[in-house]
Parts: sequence; structure tokens; C-alpha cells
Amino acid sequence: MVTMTGGPAQVAQNNVRTPGSATNKTTKTKARRLAKVKVKNFERRVDKLYVNGKETKVDVFNTFEVKEGAGYVVRVETPKREHFVAKDLSFRKGAENIVEIEPTPEARFGYLMTSRACFHGSISFELYGENRVERVPIGMKPGIRFPTDFSEEVSKEKEYEVFIQKGNSGPKKSVRFTIREFSVVDLCKLI
Repeated sequence: MVTMTGGPAQVAQNNVRTPGSATNKTTKTKARRLAKVKVKNFERRVDKLYVNGKETKVDVFNTFEVKEGAGYVVRVETPKREHFVAKDLSFRKGAENIVEIEPTPEARFGYLMTSRACFHGSISFELYGENRVERVPIGMKPGIRFPTDFSEEVSKEKEYEVFIQKGNSGPKKSVRFTIREFSVVDLCKLI
């Protein structure tokens, strides 16, 4: 039993834990810091939403939750369209947090993939103004979508540069490749 008679006793009382109290406080603290975000002009059956590079599911009301804070990057991938990217977003709990997806131009894509026998690590690159880091081997099928040059209904090949890093540390190596519409480039064959 802890008696409260002064400052030191209060510190002692704060260190007393009842079963489940730490878990309940942590859960309540996290729940209090979650901001609800509504996505407008988003078709959840075909569009894919990424928040800070991680695919995020939306509910039937096109909302999702994230920790309250700033510096968020939201990307929406729509078939046959350039990616919509919004950077440096801030979300607050209790505020009306809305991300309105603006229409993007039509696009054609090729894919960057890796075989299972490839190295383990990461690749980094910039696409539509977003700095991205993806794990290698690349798990998404058929791979990471890279747009071709596309204008006046004609798709032309486009060159890209990615930086590979084997393992979790060490130097990054630059690799260039060319994407054509519907092509699949195996990164492992380029290194």
C-alpha cells in the first residue's frame, strides 16, 4: 500500500501498476491521437491509396485513420492515370481532414520487378515528385509501375534511375533502365 504524504510518495504511486493498466493507458493514448481522414474522388474498388509509402485501406465512407501529425505523403494510383501525390499534409484529431484527389492525365506504364534470387535490400527513386523507398525483392505483382512518356495517344520509352542498397546499410549504387509500355524489366539482370 502506498500512502500519499508528499512528493516522493507520488512518484512511488505512479510506478505502481495494476494488471493491464499500462496496456490500457497505451491503447487509450494511441486512440486519442488518431486522426480520421476522408478521401474525396476516390474509387476504392480500383484505386490504391498509399500513406507514407504503405498501402492503406479505406472504409465504405472512404475514410482512414493515421496518427495525428504532420509530414504525410498521400499517393493514389488509378489504372491508366498518372499517380496523384500530395506532400507535407497535416492531420489533426477532431478536425475535418479531407484529401481531395484531383484528376490526373492519362498514362501508360511498364514495370520494374525482381526475381527471388536477387539481393535483399532496398531501392530508392523519385516518381511524380515523391521520394520512394521499396524493399527488394519486389513483392508486388507484376512489379513497381513506372510511366512511359505518353502524349497524343502515343507511348514512348522513358529512362529511369534507381539507387540500390544491399542489406540495410552500405553504399548505394545507381542503376539506369528503360521502360516501355507493358514491358517488365528485371532489376536483377541489370546489376
